[in-house]
Amino acid sequence: MPLFDTRTSSLPPTPIPPFNGSDPSTAFDGFPLVFEDQYLQVASALPYGTNIYGLGEVIASSGFRRDIGTDGGVGTIQTHWARDVADPIDQNMYGSHPVYVEHRYNATTGKASASGVLLLSSAGSDIFLQTPPNSKVSLIEYRLIGGIMDFYFFSGPSDAEVIAQYGSVIGYPMWQPAWGFGFHLCRWGYHNISDDIENVAQMRAAGIPLEVQWNDIDLYHAYRDFTTDPVSFPGNELRAFIRELVSISPRRFAQFSLQ
Repeated sequence: MPLFDTRTSSLPPTPIPPFNGSDPSTAFDGFPLVFEDQYLQVASALPYGTNIYGLGEVIASSGFRRDIGTDGGVGTIQTHWARDVADPIDQNMYGSHPVYVEHRYNATTGKASASGVLLLSSAGSDIFLQTPPNSKVSLIEYRLIGGIMDFYFFSGPSDAEVIAQYGSVIGYPMWQPAWGFGFHLCRWGYHNISDDIENVAQMRAAGIPLEVQWNDIDLYHAYRDFTTDPVSFPGNELRAFIRELVSISPRRFAQFSLQ
């Protein structure tokens, strides 16, 4: 089977009832290519019960291998819309990475191969993984509320090569500075500059190494980037705190960043 097969003849027959009974939109009435101003849709056939990994960021109840609707599974609806939320199960959270690795095993040859597909889009979307009843294939369908369908296909053939090919498209992580591997302290919930000052003092008193003190969004004025709250983190007190850290040791830094 091809890596990406959008031919109607390759897809399961429709209509397919909704696999979320309370949500009629999870039905499949057909598989037309839709390209409208605020709705885009395309579907592809997948080998029956294939192994799909990715489509993060998510804590999936099925584990690393995504539920594709076989072996007692119900399928997957993965929303891609980044939001600042704790650790929900099977829901969208901090990051949006609409890329997956498919691991196929050929029972005839006894060999496995991997491939990958990236939808390079920041538009809000739902990605469906499903295997309809009595179907000989599984499927993936993309439903977007805007943008374009900018797909990248990675031929592998190994998992490592798929990831390397993916990295060549989106860019590899930057080299980390040496101090980035030092002793850091951070949390969400520092109410004011006094909390930071007390943290550093207590760490020094306990003899615990500390090279970087971080702040989360508590630092900001009304959660606006590149600002500091004039009441909780007044500029003059913040500057004095940073100077104090530098005076303790030239290797000490005060870093304030959105986590």
